Amino acid sequence: MEFMDAVHEQLVERAKLSAVLSHLESAAADDANLVEVMVAWIRRRLLRIDALISPSFLEISSRSAKVSFEEPRTGPETEGRGYPSYLPIKLELWSMDHEKGLARAVTALEWAVEAGLAPDFDKETADRSD
Repeated sequence: MEFMDAVHEQLVERAKLSAVLSHLESAAADDANLVEVMVAWIRRRLLRIDALISPSFLEISSRSAKVSFEEPRTGPETEGRGYPSYLPIKLELWSMDHEKGLARAVTALEWAVEAGLAPDFDKETADRSD
């Protein structure tokens, strides 16, 4: 359930940000300039959440945390066995190397740079920011 809770938290945050973005985008043209930076930040944050809860990132995060989605067996031969516990569950952002078939966890800044969402940073700067 911890894994589902982590996904749910992201969905709740996404709904809140979407509501604020919708409100800000419907502002009059004169007022839109006042919140331009906030709107850009919200859009980047929504893209980050979409990446965190994308099927491919969820699958890698669950394997990385060794989360089991199997129902516990019941019966005398499985007495005392239940769900394995792998706390804390954390959704990760991943850098995918499709040629090598590898993925590595990255920071939010590294992910944003790779996704082209942080034009003021380059990959080397993002790597040093850890």
